[in-house]
Amino acid sequence: MFPTLTPEITSTNPVVQAIISGKAPQPARLAAARGLLPLPQNDLLEVLVALTTSDDAQSPPLQPKH
Repeated sequence: MFPTLTPEITSTNPVVQAIISGKAPQPARLAAARGLLPLPQNDLLEVLVALTTSDDAQSPPLQPKH
């Protein structure tokens, strides 16, 4: 069974918390959106899900390239 996705931040990583809360600088959010930050897979997944559902107009859309 898959875990339930919730809007709460479950990671204890301060980098993840800053990105999801919007407090991280724009270059860090862009690097996270591209999967370039050296984060454990669980943390990276949490960041990517949060950025996908974010209303941040500054972040690039996370859509598959065709």
